[in-house]
This record gives sequence, structure tokens and C-alpha cells, in this order.
Amino acid sequence: MSGNLYEQCKEISVMRAVGFSKEIITKLFIYEAFILVISSSFSGVLIGICVGWSISMQRAMFVNLPTPFTFPIREFIFVFCVSITCAFFSTYSPAKQLLAKSIPDIAKMT
Repeated sequence: MSGNLYEQCKEISVMRAVGFSKEIITKLFIYEAFILVISSSFSGVLIGICVGWSISMQRAMFVNLPTPFTFPIREFIFVFCVSITCAFFSTYSPAKQLLAKSIPDIAKMT
């Protein structure tokens, strides 16, 4: 997210020149980070469930014993909360540092 923020310096300077406040721009990038984390988390979970279920079924076929597929809900909640926290801090700190500069200084960074 830090790299994404610094790549969009031109857009940030334009938003500041148009009249967006620093808080709105910071919220915009935090929301973008949350959307990326949530979408990648759910797509990763779906892919992991499919792979885990297929491996569980394959093992059940080889061993001839029922092996139930259990979803690790506690681990999922922990990893999801940590990723949300990391998304917030990886966006908030660079955004504050970048938005502390003046509009021409931000535009010159590109």
C-alpha cells in the first residue's frame, strides 16, 4: 500500500488542489486497502477450501476411512484481523507523511 500511495502522488496532488481534505484522502486509501484485503482473503479462503476438501476426499479414498473436512475458524479470524490491522497501518502512516507536504511538493514527487 505504501508503494501504491507513492505511485499515485500526481492523483493525490490533484485531489488536494480540487479541495479534498487530508482526512478524506487518507480514508480513501484506507478503504482501498480494506477492499483489497477483504477480497483477497475471501478468494484465498475459497481456493483453500477447494484444495483442502479435495485433498481430504483423496485421502479418504486411499485410506478407506472417513476423514472429515474441518474449517479452521479460529485461525481464519486471527489471520483476517491481523491482515486488516496491517492494511490500516501500512496505509495510514505513509498517507500522513505524504499529506503533510504541500501540494506542489507532492506533485513534484512523480
